[in-house]
Amino acid sequence: FFFQAEDGIRDHCVTGVQTCALPICVAAFVVYALMWVVAVGGAIRLAAHRQGDAAAVAIAAGVAGWTVHGLLDFDLYVPGVAWPAFILLGALQGLKEEESLPASRWPRLTWALTGLVVAGVWWLSGRSLAAANAHGEQHGLEQTNPVGAYAAALRTVRLAPLNSHYLSQAGDLAAHLGRFDEAVQFYRNAIARDRYRASFHWRLGRVLWAQGKDFLGALAELRLATELNPTKKSYLDSLTAAEESVRQGRGGLLQSAPIN
Repeated sequence: FFFQAEDGIRDHCVTGVQTCALPICVAAFVVYALMWVVAVGGAIRLAAHRQGDAAAVAIAAGVAGWTVHGLLDFDLYVPGVAWPAFILLGALQGLKEEESLPASRWPRLTWALTGLVVAGVWWLSGRSLAAANAHGEQHGLEQTNPVGAYAAALRTVRLAPLNSHYLSQAGDLAAHLGRFDEAVQFYRNAIARDRYRASFHWRLGRVLWAQGKDFLGALAELRLATELNPTKKSYLDSLTAAEESVRQGRGGLLQSAPIN
């Protein structure tokens, strides 16, 4: 947790809370990790002693994958997420048998599947966490160092290329720096992942207009943004200004910058 004092009066109290919370959080994390590590060990032993039992192998892989995800991105406070995790633990407890039973003839298969699940979860969750960190760095630099913020945005979209919001915000920074070709590509990629998001079409239309190469394409995007969200005044204003410029036979730049 991060605490930010609203004024100097609370600084001492906030610092005290942080000082007390840190050791408590570390101890709680150790207990939480041990609980799941023990569960993973039990799941693997279960799969090793149940010959040809696909359910046991699936439980072992599921518990291992969940453990890695939980250590990287804790979200058991969400009931809909916590239920599957503890159902896995319940299934594990219900299927436990005496370890004196003959060992499975396919222990390597159990280890291989569990390892694949762990590696996959680690890869996906790790990249997602790294992208979130880069995105936070991007926001911290936007006001003071737009070039640095854009570099952080590029790292963010490399780590999470399917996240349409990251792509759109990278497009905003590219447009702010006058890199219209790059902004257009970012917005197109964002639209490819979420084509019903009006703001993406609006941003693309404005950049196409500012670019001065495809006024008809810009109008089409602005019209689509207005159709998807007809109550947004800024979308209607942009479309009205663009249509008026076309009627007057000149391509003028829209004056207001894209907003977040």
